[in-house]
Amino acid sequence: MNTVRIEDAEKCKLGKKPVIILGAGAAGLGAAGALALADYPFYIIEQEDGPGGLVRTDSVGDFWFDRAGHFIHSRTRRFRSEIRNSGVKLEQHRRVSAVIIED
Repeated sequence: MNTVRIEDAEKCKLGKKPVIILGAGAAGLGAAGALALADYPFYIIEQEDGPGGLVRTDSVGDFWFDRAGHFIHSRTRRFRSEIRNSGVKLEQHRRVSAVIIED
């Protein structure tokens, strides 16, 4: 796999050709943010009806379901800063449900 840092793209004669990002999950949105800051054109291709990837919650009637078990780890200052600057509002929720499996 060939990888090129955004700041090295000019040296590799890539110019400013549009970058295709597959998926609007956390990684895809992070890549889009970095490209936007570097003034690079990009397209995000997402198969679902909105962004979020596995970090989404769907509703069916009065019930809410997480798409996957997940945590958003915000231990680093940089991550917290990126979230704050993105305008995305995060809320902390206490889990009050459980799945109990009995034999």
